[in-house]
Amino acid sequence: MMIPAEPIWVIIMKVAIVGAGIVGTYLAWRLAGKGADVSVFERKKEIGGKACSGLISKRLWHFFPEEKGLVENEIKSANIHFPKKDVEIRFSPHMLVIDRKGLEEYAAELARKAGAKIFLGMNVANVLHAKGKKPQIVLEKNGKKAFLEFDCIVGCDGEHSVVRKSLRLREPRMRLGILAYGKAKKNQQKDAVEVFPTKNGFGWIIPRGAGEAEYGTLEKPADAKKQFEMFCRRQKARPRKVLAAVVPEGLRIPDNSRIALCGDAAGLTKSWSGGGVVWGLTAAHMLARDFPNLAKYEKQMKRFFAPRMFFGRIETKAAAWLGLNMPALLPKKIRIDSDWGI
Repeated sequence: MMIPAEPIWVIIMKVAIVGAGIVGTYLAWRLAGKGADVSVFERKKEIGGKACSGLISKRLWHFFPEEKGLVENEIKSANIHFPKKDVEIRFSPHMLVIDRKGLEEYAAELARKAGAKIFLGMNVANVLHAKGKKPQIVLEKNGKKAFLEFDCIVGCDGEHSVVRKSLRLREPRMRLGILAYGKAKKNQQKDAVEVFPTKNGFGWIIPRGAGEAEYGTLEKPADAKKQFEMFCRRQKARPRKVLAAVVPEGLRIPDNSRIALCGDAAGLTKSWSGGGVVWGLTAAHMLARDFPNLAKYEKQMKRFFAPRMFFGRIETKAAAWLGLNMPALLPKKIRIDSDWGI
């Protein structure tokens, strides 16, 4: 008798995923491939388009079949420009500059081919749940509401997660990322990111290839616009089409046997960069592996991510303080893991 590589459930479970970003569609692909009846609900009318930097480590291809056409550039290092010292960070594995919208469309197509249903332009206004009952999502349009019941609901709906709010979990710490695209500087190193630390964040320049660069800052929301404008003036950048997005940080894990969180909705971002794609995909992989045992997934999440987030915050604060106050104590070159830090 042949044993299937993935368990197929005798009773097909109805799963709702709120949010059709990269994490939500990856999870839909994985769960649909295991036999679940998956419905994905996305508020926007199209896939992709979120204001996110497309810098993702090569571990991306641990989760998806490699698609080289989505890669715009490969980044080997970052040059950190402290006021009195430059520090070179060598990435292992290397980072990829990705067409982010193209990547999300690619993931959504994999999910559809596996049998997942993706509904665009669907506003999930709330999630209803009570002990002993199946949870419901509340769809709202033109003042009318529809109530849909599922065996399980997963919130992959980003920083302002409706699913997280329905569980009454504390909001993560929020930072604001602002980015835009423009011409690369003449002396721009083609395989390195330029980083300029500030007291509460940093600015960056990412070479995207073909003479283009991404200019951005990550700061406290109250300071973000001012810092971005100052950064662009200092770099003599003339960015086109300025985009902004809130970046959450702080692990939020529900205690619920039928509702889970993943990706930005769970506060899964790196303290040192604000990036969260590989972290979100790692969590989605855990969820798909442990499904439908959400209690096991929640324990794995806490065990795996909590220490990494704790030590990541300490390392980030220590490096920033040393660079701004005692730069002589920092080495000129450091090698780090692109996703998990030192």
